[in-house]
Amino acid sequence: MAGEKKAKNMKCIWIIDPYTDIPELNWRDSRYLLIARFLSNAGYNVHLFISNFSHKDKTYVNDQKQIRLNSNLNIVLVETTGYEHHISFKRIKYEQTFAKGVAANPNNIPPPAIVILKEPAIFMYSFLKSFIQEAKAKLILDIIDLWPESFEVKLPKLIRKYSKVIFWPFYNRRKNIYLNASAVTAVSPDYLEQVLQYNKKIAGEVVYWGCDVPSLEKEMQDADGSLLTQLHLPEKGSNIWGIYAGTLGEGYDIPSILETAKKMQVSAPNLKFLIAGKGPLLENVKSAAKASSNIIYLGSLPTKTLYKLFSFCDFGFSTYADGSAVSMPIKCYDYFAAGLPLINSLGRNLEHLVTTRKLGYQYKAADVDSLVNAITLLLNSDLQQMKSRCKEVGTEFTNSVQYGKYIKVVRNVENLGWSN
Repeated sequence: MAGEKKAKNMKCIWIIDPYTDIPELNWRDSRYLLIARFLSNAGYNVHLFISNFSHKDKTYVNDQKQIRLNSNLNIVLVETTGYEHHISFKRIKYEQTFAKGVAANPNNIPPPAIVILKEPAIFMYSFLKSFIQEAKAKLILDIIDLWPESFEVKLPKLIRKYSKVIFWPFYNRRKNIYLNASAVTAVSPDYLEQVLQYNKKIAGEVVYWGCDVPSLEKEMQDADGSLLTQLHLPEKGSNIWGIYAGTLGEGYDIPSILETAKKMQVSAPNLKFLIAGKGPLLENVKSAAKASSNIIYLGSLPTKTLYKLFSFCDFGFSTYADGSAVSMPIKCYDYFAAGLPLINSLGRNLEHLVTTRKLGYQYKAADVDSLVNAITLLLNSDLQQMKSRCKEVGTEFTNSVQYGKYIKVVRNVENLGWSN
């Protein structure tokens, strides 16, 4: 077949993302590493360009230039500047330095036929555009977040209505990127629609973040009481455990979780709030855990440990700051696959899924009374039935289903037609 012949010719694909980390034992593979693995297994020669500075730990991670994962897959580490704060000029410089380093190609990586670029790329694309055009490469954009919409949340509410004017230069940059793409993928339907408003001619595909469902299920099955001892957790007994697992940052409605826990100590004495992760609000969480017996802080847990812990939990928190532009976050797929109903503040596609499939309850972000009410509704519902529905939905988002779509996308860009 034509598609197989092209793949055997080892067509070169570059995947570009400054926020992918080097693979770590017991931690989940990132989105771009998964895409790279699926494409390399399909016969493409894949080079994944990442930064030598860790976004997660804010440290320089490795003095290697390249890491060969298999005969078709190579990780290329690009030297960059560092930064401390997520919203800062140093972070913009970081992305620009990274993009310049990719375009300079000091390791003489074979030029790409196809480039897969993480979007948002408004601070990188201008440094990559000439290189991509000179290589005559086709560009696939992968939309994982909406910038500058995410910046709008940081504006004072009084001037937020002028955000489109304030951020017009960034919107214009993004439009230019959209118009130069050959295809687009996105982590949710509404993110995809955002691109197609500007460029209706390109092919599009929704590739959700997804979850390694078989691995999660195996870890949950292997979990036993020794995990509780390891994590210094009490016996579960008849208690109800809700878990928040993720970044402890300003983009997440952590304050509402902490205040709700305090408020529900008397009304729901058997309810425990488990929190795992790290970030700028870490000290707030630790202080609240010391002051409240129903808040338990677990630290930052490796993926496999977290999956084991899910077997003891009853629901998950999908709590985001008011006005968040997030549509379908990574954590929701883990929760669904584990059979954990959601307490969710997000609108967009996730709200639609939660409400239509009856997978949990909605609350209004930054509204403690609304969060208390949502949790109370959950506690008074048929929790086991809801867990079963979540687990069924979780299988729809398994990695093999989602990332297998990328082979179809690449072949479409090669003008080989869609492959089912």
